[in-house]
Amino acid sequence: MSCLHRLNPLAKLLAIGPPAVFLALTTNVWTPLSFILLTIAVTIMLGNISLLRYAKVCAPMLLIVLSFMLLYPLLVSDRVNEGSQLWFSFGFIEVYEAGVLFGLATGLRLFAMLVLSLLFTLTTDTTDFVRALIQQWKVSYRFGFGALAVLRFVPVLIKQFQLVKMAHQVRGYTGKGSRKYIERIQRYALPLLSSALRHAERAAYSMDSRAFGAYRTRTYFRRSVMVKRDLWFIAAFWAVSGLTILILFYCDMLGELSLFKTYH
Repeated sequence: MSCLHRLNPLAKLLAIGPPAVFLALTTNVWTPLSFILLTIAVTIMLGNISLLRYAKVCAPMLLIVLSFMLLYPLLVSDRVNEGSQLWFSFGFIEVYEAGVLFGLATGLRLFAMLVLSLLFTLTTDTTDFVRALIQQWKVSYRFGFGALAVLRFVPVLIKQFQLVKMAHQVRGYTGKGSRKYIERIQRYALPLLSSALRHAERAAYSMDSRAFGAYRTRTYFRRSVMVKRDLWFIAAFWAVSGLTILILFYCDMLGELSLFKTYH
């Protein structure tokens, strides 16, 4: 188990919280780019995550961000492009330098916040997170374990869908085209719905048999506590983030659209 996996989930949440808030308020290019590189390095090295696995997780998000960067200059308002240099035009489409830079800065900021969230999600067990919320942040266990039951239902439903799909393939229900696609959805719907109802019923009986919701508090076999390594990680991550911001400030890279120049 890696260093990040052994940390308290709340420690990781507290560590990435202030940088995420700061990134949401920035409008330049260099700040999110710096945090992207920093967070990826911390996640891969301290989380013991392979580069290939990390790339597979980031690929869909990166495609969405790149699509946003390409569309943003076409949809940006005239107020943003005022005083900016026209890069090229095609018919009624006009692309200005300011629109491209704002799209680049916004896309990088969005990707930086997604990368920060991966530091938490890739190294945190959902059960440990819910347990920490209930025991340390005093979240109602009725809400916590209810949400956990819903999250655990998703992989069960996915596995059931795969079984139903293989069963239909064995029976020869194959084919391409929109009509066949609609027919497959109709054939999958009933077995998946019945399986979901059975699973929900079994979960409800199981929770009732354990007196779920009968008392205000519950006892726990495993306790969630904040130890020294959690505090050290929070302090170190905040310190490195603060140092990164300080370096960007002294290099005059925290200004609005500091990549080239400030408009307006």
